[in-house]
Amino acid sequence: MSRTSYSVALGGIISAVCVLLEFSVGILPLFLYIFPMICAILINILVEECGMKTAVSAYAAVSIISALICPDKEAVAMFAGFFGYYPIARVYIQRLVSRVLRWIVKLVIFNIAIVLSYLMLIWIMGLEQLGLDGAVYMNIILLAVGNAIFIMFDIILARLLRLYNSRYRGRFFRGRR
Repeated sequence: MSRTSYSVALGGIISAVCVLLEFSVGILPLFLYIFPMICAILINILVEECGMKTAVSAYAAVSIISALICPDKEAVAMFAGFFGYYPIARVYIQRLVSRVLRWIVKLVIFNIAIVLSYLMLIWIMGLEQLGLDGAVYMNIILLAVGNAIFIMFDIILARLLRLYNSRYRGRFFRGRR
């Protein structure tokens, strides 16, 4: 199989799984934040195996298809607004020399993305019932908890990527890259 065919096939499979997970949030709302995070891990594998172009294409395809067919628009906003492109951006952020600067950039990107995603949900899509347009202190607490969860997610993502590269990469995708 040629390198291009391999990239297209793997990108299509991962995109299909991501759309399935995004759609499943409509059936299993408990996984509203977990399934977009799993999609981020899958996009990260795609970055490792096929490169940036395939990962960006998969992110765009999943975002568009999910926006069209998924019943839970909050999950779509989480994926399209942050978790879909974060593994791609993370590759470039990790190249920064200072560890403190890396964390600052990651947290700034996360906070901007989450705030914009929820503003889009509230103002453009008319989802006022989320209850996020009210008390300011509750929004600050919610954002602080979100930051703590994001930090844990990033640490877990880094460890899973190391585990994947050390143990599983050669088993699943022999001779690729």
